Parts: sequence; C-alpha cells; structure tokens
Amino acid sequence: MHTLRSEPFLLNREWSSRQIAEQARLRLAKLRPDVLELHDALFHDGVENSDLWAIMTPEEKEGILRIPVIAIPIQEFNTCIAEAPAGDGQFIVFDTCIFKELVDLLSAVPTQGLPAWTACVLQGALRKVSWTESPAFWTEAAIREVKAYEWPKPDHGVVYTRFSSLLIGLRFCVMFILAHEFAHQKLNHLAGDLSVVLRELGGIVVTAHQKHHAREFEADAWALKVLTRVPVGYFATWLLCIEAMFWYLNSIELFNAECQRIKGATSLPSDHPDAWERGRRISELSADFIETTTQGNLDESLYKSLKARKTLFEWWKKANGLMIPLLAECYWNDPERTVGIHDAFRDGSLGVDEYKAEMRSIETKHKITSTWYGLRRTVRRVKSKLF
Repeated sequence: MHTLRSEPFLLNREWSSRQIAEQARLRLAKLRPDVLELHDALFHDGVENSDLWAIMTPEEKEGILRIPVIAIPIQEFNTCIAEAPAGDGQFIVFDTCIFKELVDLLSAVPTQGLPAWTACVLQGALRKVSWTESPAFWTEAAIREVKAYEWPKPDHGVVYTRFSSLLIGLRFCVMFILAHEFAHQKLNHLAGDLSVVLRELGGIVVTAHQKHHAREFEADAWALKVLTRVPVGYFATWLLCIEAMFWYLNSIELFNAECQRIKGATSLPSDHPDAWERGRRISELSADFIETTTQGNLDESLYKSLKARKTLFEWWKKANGLMIPLLAECYWNDPERTVGIHDAFRDGSLGVDEYKAEMRSIETKHKITSTWYGLRRTVRRVKSKLF
C-alpha cells in the first residue's frame, strides 16, 4: 500500500513556493485524496482562501505574506514557515499529522470513552516510529455529521449547536494554528538571525524559523484575539476544540515523560512551552472575553456549552492521572503488544471488552498494578524531581 510516508515528498531545489504547493497537491491527490479534500476545504492553495482570512481586518492582513500552504508529513504535529530552496517565496508547512490526529481525537471526544482516547494519545506519542495513516473506525459517523452541516453565515442569529463529537470544531483549530503562524509575522518574531534555523525538509535543507517560549504565548494571544470575532456562542463552543488540542498534546508530553522516568532518563526541553500551560493561558484569555461580551448573562445554550467544557476538563485530568502511567508501563514492558492492541481497537477489530481484557493481561503478566510495582513507580517520580 502506497502511503504519504512510504513515498516521501522530495523537493526540487529549482522549485518556487507555488511549484512546491502544486507538487504537494498532486501527491495528495494520488496518495490521499481524502486529505486533499480536507486541505482544500480549509485553505485550498493559499492563506487568502482560508476561513481565517475572511475574519481578519485589513490592518491584520497588512504585511501577511499570501503564501501557499502545503500538507506533508513531518511527524511533529507542527507548522512552520519555510523559504523555497530556489529563494522564490515562502510557504507554510502544515504537518498531515495534524489533520489525521485531530480528526481521530475530535471524533472520539466526548462519546467514545477511554480506549479511544488512549489509542489517540499512544499514536500521537509514537508518530515518529509507529503510525497508522488510516482513520479510526469511529471517525466515519462524525465526518458524515460534519459534512451535512451548513456553516453559519454572518447574518445568522443561531450561536450554538450541539453535535455528537468535537469534530465540528476542526476548522476552528486550523484557524487558530494559521492565526498563530500569522502572529509570528505580525509581531515581528521572524526577524533577525536568532529566528532562523536550518532543517531537513523533503530531502534537502531549507531555512525555517525558530520558536521561543515567550513568543509562543504572544502568538497564541494574537491568534485568539482574531478568533473572538465569531459569535460568542460559536466561540465558546469551538474554543473547547482548541483546548482539547492542547490537552491532547499535554497527554502525549506526560506519556513521554513517564517513559523517560521508567528508563531513568531526563526529558529534554522543547522549543515550545508546556502544552498544558498554553492551554491554561488560552482558557483564561477566553474566559475574560466571554465575561466581557456577555456581562455574565448567559443564555441556556451558552451555559450548557461552558458547563460541558468544565466537565470534559475534569474528565481529562482524571484520565491523565489514571491512564498515562498505566499506558507507559504497558508500553515499556510489552511495546509490540500494546501498540497492536490499540491499533486493533482503532480499526474496529477489537471491542471495548476485548480491549480491557488484553490490557489487563499485560498488567497481570508484568505485575504492573502490584503494590511493589507502585512503590517503584513512586521512587522513580521522586528521583526525577530531585535530579
């Protein structure tokens, strides 16, 4: 089977940014027409065709380069602005992992439960080494529901609609990601040699831009300010999708940190700040906006939306505390079987009861839930904080 990873996208040094975009589109059309359909629905062949561009003011658009967006797998759940190797323009690299992982994740939340959530986290954590391109079985119904939805027009008064999953907010997540990249341009974060880094892309080295923690927070705030232009009911509902994206990235960070602790190693710092902290700041800024806009007068639908947001947040924290250490222990003791169990659940060949039984058998075999094992885990946590 030919996939985006088995046939890597190789750049030609003579290509301009527009040629790179066209070749990337042809590749998606050949290997993943479903991803191309999603790509075109979100930003087609350039940022000026995106939903985000439509709500930006002329002042915000000023100075933003109207550059193409290309979707290729870089296994980082990240975007970056890169220079065409021929020196003819820039382009935005949008990791196809973002599409794939967000579709799986947002389709699973909140109805699919812990096995689906755990399968999403494990695949995200292992995206560089063990990654399945096919969508999870639970995405089909969510995608069908979203396709049947008529997107609101500016003069529509409806501000809140309930769906069976968070997938309806995928556009909002992508708008936020693009706005975040625009913010780096508007806030002059990309100027100077300190912002430039060389990285391998498409088989050759290109010039991209380095990120810094303080600038990431600033870019998040700028992006969120732009998104507050949508009706407050939609903003409050779709905001949860952005928060869930950061909670998901934090769950991956926790899994990786737990694996590092088991191995006795120390985690290396990232060029992006902690995902939970970014999500927390976004939540605080959003709460201020909602409070200012509504003056505390919430209609029933908006109240339910905010209540559901709080409920999911509490569920996510508990899931992190209960499942991440257990998942890391299972993966450390039996990586092949742990990955196989979650892949089987993702493709629908393993039911919930069978999933639980398979995971329990790993726990039993390696005595992961025993008192002695728990004591060793506590010692590892203490040592990782002290040294």
